[in-house]
Amino acid sequence: MSAMDVATLVRSIIQDHPEILEVTSIPSFQLRASDKEPLLNTNWMLASNRNSTKYKQYAYEGLDGLKTGFTDSAGYCFAGTAERDGMRLISVVMGTESMTKRFTETKKVLDYGFQHFEVKQVVAENSPAKGMENVPVKEGVKTEVSVVTEEAVHFVVPKGTDPSQLPMKTHIEVEALTAPFQAGIKAGTITYTYQIEGMDQVQEKTVNLIAAEQMEKGGWFRLMFRSILEFFTDLF
Repeated sequence: MSAMDVATLVRSIIQDHPEILEVTSIPSFQLRASDKEPLLNTNWMLASNRNSTKYKQYAYEGLDGLKTGFTDSAGYCFAGTAERDGMRLISVVMGTESMTKRFTETKKVLDYGFQHFEVKQVVAENSPAKGMENVPVKEGVKTEVSVVTEEAVHFVVPKGTDPSQLPMKTHIEVEALTAPFQAGIKAGTITYTYQIEGMDQVQEKTVNLIAAEQMEKGGWFRLMFRSILEFFTDLF
């Protein structure tokens, strides 16, 4: 496995089973009452080690996982992860010559990440979708309704980035609504895609598009007149 393979695996584990961090963050654990000493976590960088006389020099703020390793061919390795201010980073170090070296090298990698990147809101909640501000409405007092994003979108970006200038791509899927309906009903989805320049990792987030207002059902005369108008419009 390459370092990228390991990082991809760590990301999948954390996303699918976040509860694993509750275990990997434990510095020591008494497996059996009969054990003379508790089992020590080989991850010396745990933030919880900041009060440990033996390991406090390696303790790293926000670090709560994940796995150390060693083989003759790979050397001393460490797949670490830490979270600060809502941003979780994953670091993979392989091929170091000592147990301590894998931790000092990990610190360099994580420090770089936290110093140069941050999580920013790139799309606010209740924002209009550019290119699809309205969706069609059937049998309503109006023929269309404005739509907005149901939730905000956050991406990891280089520090100091202006979110309004991000080169994001969007993909929109909508469907016609039938009146009557309340504000907040789902009218489609919008997917935002962003890639930091020079990096392979693509960030993607899909959120619902919802109706910004309620819509009453149109009266029979209004609907009949609209049907006639649409008929002649299509005819000519």
